[in-house]
Amino acid sequence: MIIGGSFLFLIGALSSIYGILLPYKIFQELWFPLFIPAISLFFTAVLVEALFNQINARKG
Repeated sequence: MIIGGSFLFLIGALSSIYGILLPYKIFQELWFPLFIPAISLFFTAVLVEALFNQINARKG
């Protein structure tokens, strides 16, 4: 999801240079309902995994 969003942003940014604004507008419309929750979930999972690894390292 996050990688697809970065590709969509790249396509949108490059196409807006040439005056084609539709891909960038699509990215903007999907930013809050799709990409923000996906990024938040990703970083939450990373932090929880780091916390579990820290706890397991202290036990072992």
